[in-house]
Amino acid sequence: MQPELSTFVQAAMAMGVAGRLAMLRADVEQAIASYPAGDTRYLTRLERQHERLQNPDLELIVRLVTTLCVEDPSRLATVAPIAQSLKGRFPPLAPLATPTALS
Repeated sequence: MQPELSTFVQAAMAMGVAGRLAMLRADVEQAIASYPAGDTRYLTRLERQHERLQNPDLELIVRLVTTLCVEDPSRLATVAPIAQSLKGRFPPLAPLATPTALS
């Protein structure tokens, strides 16, 4: 992840993305642990998903921020100014760049 994004990522993690990632990782870990022997295609998919949750990219972080903002629209006020200042260099942030983005 690029250094310019650190402010956004820190704000996202503080607003609940870190907790949501941990919850999702736990769910995937449980699914992997209880996966029956045999066909491994779905297991491979779960393992890839776990890796992505361990190392989230900007698109995943933005999706989780969006979900959290839909759940509690007041959260958008925290990330909208940061997204606004970075959206030119990081297009995935554009949907979060205005206070009315999710309405």
